[in-house]
Amino acid sequence: MERNIVHEMTAYLDHAGRHITGEFKYDTLSPLFVTVRFGYNEFAVPRDYLADALMEGACPLDDCRCDRILCLGATGGIWLDGNLKLYTDGPLPISMERLAMWKFLKETFARIPRGREFEDYDWDSAHQRMLRDGGEPEGV
Repeated sequence: MERNIVHEMTAYLDHAGRHITGEFKYDTLSPLFVTVRFGYNEFAVPRDYLADALMEGACPLDDCRCDRILCLGATGGIWLDGNLKLYTDGPLPISMERLAMWKFLKETFARIPRGREFEDYDWDSAHQRMLRDGGEPEGV
Protein backbone atom coordinates (compact mmCIF):
# COMPACT_ATOMS: atom_id res chain seq x y z
CA MET A 1 0.00 0.00 0.00
CA GLU A 2 1.30 3.46 -0.91
CA ARG A 3 2.23 5.37 2.23
CA ASN A 4 1.62 8.89 0.81
CA ILE A 5 -1.60 10.51 -0.30
CA VAL A 6 -0.95 13.61 -2.38
CA HIS A 7 -3.58 15.98 -3.78
CA GLU A 8 -3.05 19.17 -5.69
CA MET A 9 -5.20 22.01 -4.35
CA THR A 10 -5.95 25.30 -6.03
CA ALA A 11 -6.28 28.34 -3.80
CA TYR A 12 -8.18 31.11 -5.59
CA LEU A 13 -7.15 34.66 -4.74
CA ASP A 14 -10.09 36.47 -6.30
CA HIS A 15 -13.20 36.01 -8.43
CA ALA A 16 -11.22 36.78 -11.60
CA GLY A 17 -9.54 33.39 -11.37
CA ARG A 18 -6.10 34.40 -10.09
CA HIS A 19 -4.82 31.43 -8.13
CA ILE A 20 -1.90 29.59 -6.63
CA THR A 21 -1.52 25.85 -6.74
CA GLY A 22 -0.61 23.97 -3.62
CA GLU A 23 0.03 20.40 -2.61
CA PHE A 24 -1.50 18.64 0.37
CA LYS A 25 0.39 15.49 1.35
CA TYR A 26 -0.53 12.92 3.97
CA ASP A 27 2.19 10.49 5.01
CA THR A 28 1.07 7.46 7.01
CA LEU A 29 4.43 7.56 8.79
CA SER A 30 3.40 10.93 10.25
CA PRO A 31 -0.32 10.29 10.77
CA LEU A 32 -1.27 13.38 12.77
CA PHE A 33 -0.24 15.98 10.20
CA VAL A 34 -0.75 17.03 6.60
CA THR A 35 2.17 18.70 4.86
CA VAL A 36 0.98 21.71 2.88
CA ARG A 37 3.13 23.33 0.22
CA PHE A 38 2.45 26.56 -1.67
CA GLY A 39 5.41 27.50 -3.84
CA TYR A 40 8.56 27.32 -1.74
CA ASN A 41 6.61 27.48 1.51
CA GLU A 42 6.00 24.17 3.26
CA PHE A 43 4.38 23.68 6.65
CA ALA A 44 2.60 21.03 8.71
CA VAL A 45 -1.09 21.34 9.58
CA PRO A 46 -2.82 18.98 12.02
CA ARG A 47 -5.13 16.68 10.04
CA ASP A 48 -7.87 17.03 12.66
CA TYR A 49 -7.72 20.82 12.29
CA LEU A 50 -8.41 20.52 8.55
CA ALA A 51 -11.30 18.12 9.17
CA ASP A 52 -12.83 20.30 11.89
CA ALA A 53 -12.37 23.48 9.85
CA LEU A 54 -14.04 21.81 6.88
CA MET A 55 -17.18 21.24 8.93
CA GLU A 56 -17.20 24.07 11.45
CA GLY A 57 -14.58 26.65 10.55
CA ALA A 58 -11.83 27.75 12.87
CA CYS A 59 -11.72 31.54 12.94
CA PRO A 60 -13.76 34.54 11.94
CA LEU A 61 -11.78 35.38 8.82
CA ASP A 62 -12.41 39.11 8.94
CA ASP A 63 -10.93 39.24 12.46
CA CYS A 64 -8.51 36.29 12.52
CA ARG A 65 -6.02 36.51 15.36
CA CYS A 66 -4.77 32.94 15.42
CA ASP A 67 -1.15 32.02 14.80
CA ARG A 68 -1.84 29.38 12.14
CA ILE A 69 -0.17 29.70 8.76
CA LEU A 70 -3.35 28.38 7.13
CA CYS A 71 -6.52 29.55 8.85
CA LEU A 72 -9.86 28.29 7.57
CA GLY A 73 -13.26 29.77 8.30
CA ALA A 74 -16.80 28.47 8.15
CA THR A 75 -18.53 29.92 5.12
CA GLY A 76 -20.57 26.97 3.85
CA GLY A 77 -21.37 26.36 0.23
CA ILE A 78 -18.88 24.99 -2.27
CA TRP A 79 -15.97 27.15 -1.08
CA LEU A 80 -13.71 26.80 1.91
CA ASP A 81 -12.45 30.31 2.65
CA GLY A 82 -9.31 31.02 4.57
CA ASN A 83 -6.27 33.14 5.18
CA LEU A 84 -2.81 32.08 4.09
CA LYS A 85 -0.21 33.81 6.26
CA LEU A 86 3.08 33.37 4.42
CA TYR A 87 4.24 36.93 4.12
CA THR A 88 4.83 39.74 6.58
CA ASP A 89 2.45 42.16 4.85
CA GLY A 90 -0.68 40.46 6.18
CA PRO A 91 -2.80 37.43 5.44
CA LEU A 92 -3.68 36.46 1.90
CA PRO A 93 -7.40 35.67 1.55
CA ILE A 94 -7.94 32.42 -0.36
CA SER A 95 -10.79 30.14 -1.38
CA MET A 96 -10.45 26.41 -2.00
CA GLU A 97 -13.00 23.94 -3.25
CA ARG A 98 -14.65 22.28 -0.27
CA LEU A 99 -15.22 19.05 -2.23
CA ALA A 100 -11.51 18.74 -3.10
CA MET A 101 -10.56 19.07 0.58
CA TRP A 102 -13.28 16.62 1.58
CA LYS A 103 -12.04 14.02 -0.96
CA PHE A 104 -8.46 14.39 0.26
CA LEU A 105 -9.43 14.02 3.93
CA LYS A 106 -11.77 11.11 3.17
CA GLU A 107 -8.85 9.28 1.60
CA THR A 108 -6.59 9.96 4.61
CA PHE A 109 -9.22 8.76 7.09
CA ALA A 110 -9.79 5.62 5.02
CA ARG A 111 -6.08 4.88 5.38
CA ILE A 112 -5.82 5.72 9.09
CA PRO A 113 -9.13 6.50 10.84
CA ARG A 114 -9.42 9.38 13.29
CA GLY A 115 -8.46 8.21 16.74
CA ARG A 116 -6.30 5.34 15.46
CA GLU A 117 -3.22 7.38 14.60
CA PHE A 118 -1.21 5.83 17.42
CA GLU A 119 -2.72 2.36 17.27
CA ASP A 120 -1.80 2.04 13.60
CA TYR A 121 1.56 3.80 13.94
CA ASP A 122 4.52 1.58 13.15
CA TRP A 123 6.64 2.30 16.24
CA ASP A 124 9.33 -0.25 15.28
CA SER A 125 9.93 1.36 11.89
CA ALA A 126 9.92 4.83 13.45
CA HIS A 127 12.53 3.70 15.97
CA GLN A 128 14.68 2.23 13.19
CA ARG A 129 14.43 5.50 11.18
CA MET A 130 15.38 7.48 14.28
CA LEU A 131 18.47 5.35 14.81
CA ARG A 132 19.38 5.47 11.13
CA ASP A 133 18.76 9.20 10.67
CA GLY A 134 19.90 10.32 14.11
CA GLY A 135 16.74 12.34 14.68
CA GLU A 136 13.31 12.04 16.18
CA PRO A 137 10.68 9.73 14.70
CA GLU A 138 8.23 11.49 12.39
CA GLY A 139 4.79 12.38 13.71
CA VAL A 140 5.62 12.02 17.40
